[in-house]
Amino acid sequence: MSVNPPFHPISNLSEDILLHIFKLNADMLSDADALDTTRITSQVCHSWRHLMLSTSSLWARLIDMDCISYPWSAEWRHELIRRSGDAPLWIHASRSSQAMNISEFFDTIEKNWHRIQLLLVSGHPSVDFTRLPLGIPAPQLESFEVIFGRSIGGEIDAEAGPARLFGGHAPKLRNLNISNYKIVDQHEPWLGHLFSLALNGAYSGGDLLEILSEAQNIHELQISSNVNGNTPSSCPTVFLPHLEFLQFDGSPLPCAVLMNHANIPQGCVLYLSIDGPDAADEEALISVVSAFTHHTQRFLQSNVLHTVDLQCYLPNGFISFDGQSTMAEVDYSHGISFPLLGDNLNGSQHLTMILGKLALLDFSSTTTFKFNAECPLNLSFGPFFSRFPLLDTICLDTTSLEYLMLIQDKMNATNEPRIMFPRLKVIKFSIISSRYCGCQTEEQVSTAVKFILSRVQCGHPIALLDMRKKVPLDSHPDLDALAEVNGLEVLYTRSLEESISEHTWSACGTKEFTDSN
Repeated sequence: MSVNPPFHPISNLSEDILLHIFKLNADMLSDADALDTTRITSQVCHSWRHLMLSTSSLWARLIDMDCISYPWSAEWRHELIRRSGDAPLWIHASRSSQAMNISEFFDTIEKNWHRIQLLLVSGHPSVDFTRLPLGIPAPQLESFEVIFGRSIGGEIDAEAGPARLFGGHAPKLRNLNISNYKIVDQHEPWLGHLFSLALNGAYSGGDLLEILSEAQNIHELQISSNVNGNTPSSCPTVFLPHLEFLQFDGSPLPCAVLMNHANIPQGCVLYLSIDGPDAADEEALISVVSAFTHHTQRFLQSNVLHTVDLQCYLPNGFISFDGQSTMAEVDYSHGISFPLLGDNLNGSQHLTMILGKLALLDFSSTTTFKFNAECPLNLSFGPFFSRFPLLDTICLDTTSLEYLMLIQDKMNATNEPRIMFPRLKVIKFSIISSRYCGCQTEEQVSTAVKFILSRVQCGHPIALLDMRKKVPLDSHPDLDALAEVNGLEVLYTRSLEESISEHTWSACGTKEFTDSN
């Protein structure tokens, strides 16, 4: 360690600025080496060491159990706790290792439970975390995120944990993320203080409503539950006036109960993913979609979905609807995904009903549509596709475009033919490797050309075909059929040995405008 280090501009920095820099480098939640970095930094010179050792809060937020729970690290572990003084502790563990001394791990937490401000534990599937002192009051605890290491549906038995989590006393708790452990007492007083709540376990719809009736101040809610059971005979209405984000993943019944009995603000962002062994409950699924569309209609009264992403996967797969909205310059996803209950998309009556509900949404301001389909679609998609009057950009690959063209052909054969996406001007066309899509790049380009010509014939020409995404072409594409199309521009990339060239094509010719390695 240097007593009088050579002069350096950093020597002019005030202690406040230095300490700010040290704290930036001591973020163990984003940097696995933060503890080692801080320890080494404290050995640079006497002035730095004195400053750092006198700042107990710096070390208190570096209790990284991934680094100090080993037989050879016992002395350093004790020293780190000593340096933390009486400051509230941040404890983190995310890496499972056979060399880790689990007894020392639990001993450290138990001895300092009253000081823990943040506890973040994951990545240890074989460790029984019911050994944590969960029934003891946690006066300093603000954030508790623990994965108990068992799959959903096989969470810890109620008898294995305390009757009251944190002994009913965690007055500062604001963030609770608990997986595979069911809260026994659903009227815990600390539920009313939570800002964020994430539950993963065997919670029925009734269980969720009981918990949320005590957690009415939450802003963010994430739930994962594959429990179905019976619909409660009577359910209270739960008011969540501050909720900004709700995510649900699991069986349709608890989701339906939640969505139909939770009063949430108009601007709350939703993302519902229905899956699991009970996902085929058609009545509950329809109820979920109805609740989703009802809330989304309210949501769109003050928000806009500028982009809609629709993914339609093979039979026995699922459909995903994802609308992207921007609020306060931050992008959000507002959507729903659900399983296909029929043998195919053509014969699914419930799909027709669901698409009819989604078609009721206001897409009048949506300008971009991302589309992926792995099987033919039926005419029930037609009304949905007709709900985008101002859409000007579509993003898709050759398979999806072929199915879209088939839908257009079916619509043209009806008594009331209509053009999908009448304002469409831009096609962002993904060239896929032949190993994955089953056709060569030439065939993919040919599909795009065919679509463009069909749009010209119906009086709705395309202005831009952008093929620069994903796989570059081996040679210039055959675009001769587009020679008579006025105002069309085509962009594509071409492999040239180790470099990739970008080209632009128009009826006037082709030119290379960018060359990069």
